Order: sequence, then structure tokens, then C-alpha cells
Amino acid sequence: LEFQSATWFAATGADMQAKLDGVPVERSRAMHAEAGQTLAFGMEQQFDQELAKLRTNAELIATGRVTASDMIEMAQTEMEGKSVGILDGTGTAFAGDSVSAPVFQDIRRAESEGIPISYQSGHGLFFVIPMQLAGQNYLLYECYDDAALRQKFKALSFNGEGSLILIYSQKEWTILSEGSELINQEPGMQPAWDTLWEKHQKEDPVACYYRFRDKSYFVFASKVSDRYGFYITGYAPWSAVAVEHS
Repeated sequence: LEFQSATWFAATGADMQAKLDGVPVERSRAMHAEAGQTLAFGMEQQFDQELAKLRTNAELIATGRVTASDMIEMAQTEMEGKSVGILDGTGTAFAGDSVSAPVFQDIRRAESEGIPISYQSGHGLFFVIPMQLAGQNYLLYECYDDAALRQKFKALSFNGEGSLILIYSQKEWTILSEGSELINQEPGMQPAWDTLWEKHQKEDPVACYYRFRDKSYFVFASKVSDRYGFYITGYAPWSAVAVEHS
């Protein structure tokens, strides 16, 4: 996020390891930013690091310094729920794990539009880069299913009391942390999400106070990455957010 003018801000809610021009931002404290300064979040930086590692692996394979099967075998042992593969133009696996035809079409479309990261409900978070082998075009991908995603990109909200939801392209989503209550799909919560979406058309981040089932909640949303189209939204009991003054 690039500030267009000098302003004050505070990083609250989820601990997203925010940095202002590369300098860590202390949470829940008023901070001043000058016009042109950039606020970045840890998850986007983790995404960049994952892509850089994938590009390095592609180069090692393409130059023959490591075989595709050896690289994929090593990557698959990093954690349970992670899959890796090299796909040809039809989606057939040259090496590693294959994917279904619909998933292949989605990740191929995203990659062709310059979006190397996407999330597919029921499958997981995909990182995809193009590569060449013996003059042929392939896609090297790795995917974290929902359980592996939560382990890889850990995030806590309000000391574990808040729930966090990762949203991709405004339609695909997954729970990052469940917090003390999981009520995001309750019909009675829809007005809160509508309010956030309306506010988010004009500003970022956004938040609102909301009453549901005789309880008070702090509901919030923020961009994780403009480049990759990811957002974080969530909620926490008001008691975990409000600060009482004596």
C-alpha cells in the first residue's frame, strides 16, 4: 500500500508483520507515514519468497544441475499437504503430481494474465511459473492445501481470539485461523460483510462494529497484496479489541 499523502495509521487485528519502507511496524500503535512511503505485509513478502524459490528450482532443472524428479521429491517432503509438479500445455504431468482439468485451466489462465499465485477452493494455494525443458514449454507449480496453507502462512488475530479469512479474487476463500468462534458463514453476518465491502470501495483498510446474537464484534478487512489479488478479512469479539480507560 503506497500512501498518497502524509497521514497517521495503526496496524491492528491480525499480526501480518507489517513493514513501512522495510522497517517493522509496531502493532496497535499510532504511526506516521509520509506521502510516497509503502506499507507492506509479511504474507505478500512470503509469497514473493516462495516464487523466488520456485524460479530458482526451475533454473536448476532447466540447466541440468538437478533432475526434475529429485527436486520434486525434496519439495514434497517439506510438509504434509504440499504437492509439486511440472505440467505440459495440456495439463499432463511431466513430473510430480497432476491436477484436474478445471484446476489446470484456472492456474494456466491466471499465469497467462501475469498472476503467478491463485487460490482454488477445495484444492489450495497455487504458485505457478513458466519454464522450458528441451525447448518445450511447461508450468512448474506447487500447491499448499488448506491445512498446509494454515501451517505455512501462520497468522494470529487478537491473540488467537479473532478469526481470519484469506480471500482471493473476491470469490475464493479459506479460513486462516478459527479464533474463538467460527461464524463467518452465518446468514446474520452478511450485513457486516456488505458494510465492509461498501467501505472498501473507497478506502483500505476498513473496519466496523457489529452486533450478532447479542454479542459485539469488531469486523475488519485489508488488502494483503494488490499484485496478487488477495485480501484478509475477519472478526474478533469486541472484548478482545476494546481498551477500557480508567
